Amino acid sequence: MEENPTAIKIIEAAEELMLSKSFHAVGLNEILKTVGVPKGSFYHHFKSKEDFGARMMKYYIDEDTKARRDGFADPAYGSNAIERIFGFWEVKMNEFVRNGCECPCLLLKLTAEVSGSSDVMRRVMEAGLRTWQDIYEVILSQAVADGHLAQDVDVEEESLYLMNYWYGAVQHAMTLRQARPIEVAFAHLKQHFMVSLVPSSR
Repeated sequence: MEENPTAIKIIEAAEELMLSKSFHAVGLNEILKTVGVPKGSFYHHFKSKEDFGARMMKYYIDEDTKARRDGFADPAYGSNAIERIFGFWEVKMNEFVRNGCECPCLLLKLTAEVSGSSDVMRRVMEAGLRTWQDIYEVILSQAVADGHLAQDVDVEEESLYLMNYWYGAVQHAMTLRQARPIEVAFAHLKQHFMVSLVPSSR
């Protein structure tokens, strides 16, 4: 479902607030004051705060998915599929570090908070993570087809490994407010995908 301009305005304002706070810590009045629309307008567009949260997450995931697909296809990040993954990630990692290792992802920020209290939002997040994993499966499959990964690589397993390692490191770095966990993860993943899984020359 395409959101109308007023709903998008409310969603985008809430995204910024919730990245700095949390879903439950941000009330409707704070969101509406930031946007400058009356409460009646909110309930014209959203059935409840939970409905709003689910649609906000869907909007965020759709935008982030487009950014990933565009980035992983952009030759500016590298000459092949694997290089583009790490070229794109390096830019995002540097942004994350410059921002003091504060949470860069709304899905990561809200997962632990709302997945146990809102199954509606949890299902949206689950679908989003599956979509992101699919993106990695596609790009790893392309790397296999192009000869940059070994033919026997299990792209489903490796995409899950890649996501779990990376997002775990981001969470760790957020907790410590230090860049080292994500820098170590970046180096290890790059070594794994660009060296350990390269086609055998024998």
